[in-house]
Amino acid sequence: MELFQFLLCTGVREQEATFATWPDVNFHNKKFKVSEKFDLGFTPKDKEEGSIPIPDSMVALLQGRRLRYPNTRFIFPLPDGKPDGHMLRTLQQLAYRAGLNCGCCYNKSGRCCKDKAMCHHWGLHRFRKTFATMHHEAGVNT
Repeated sequence: MELFQFLLCTGVREQEATFATWPDVNFHNKKFKVSEKFDLGFTPKDKEEGSIPIPDSMVALLQGRRLRYPNTRFIFPLPDGKPDGHMLRTLQQLAYRAGLNCGCCYNKSGRCCKDKAMCHHWGLHRFRKTFATMHHEAGVNT
């Protein structure tokens, strides 16, 4: 899924991906800009704005996505064009359908992740951690 590839290639936080817009992508310089969106009430954590280099494969993926969704403001919108605030739920549903849940997590109601899409091992922040680990191992300062 393109969203998860984007999270892995950029290391952005969930809210930064939720409010990612096409003007944030510089296809020529191969960078994604995390920026405040005053009209949406979005401010990056600790007001950390900045640009993130993105690999050629992600640039190509985003260019293809832009062609498929030419009239959207957000990169990963809901069908009605609004920001998708359910990215974690989507990830957990995909993990559950693929049979990847651990079967050991329980929620407050006593339901187990082997029977429901709610495994705590599947979180969007894992993509950020993996991004940081890959860059650390490659000797890249992040």
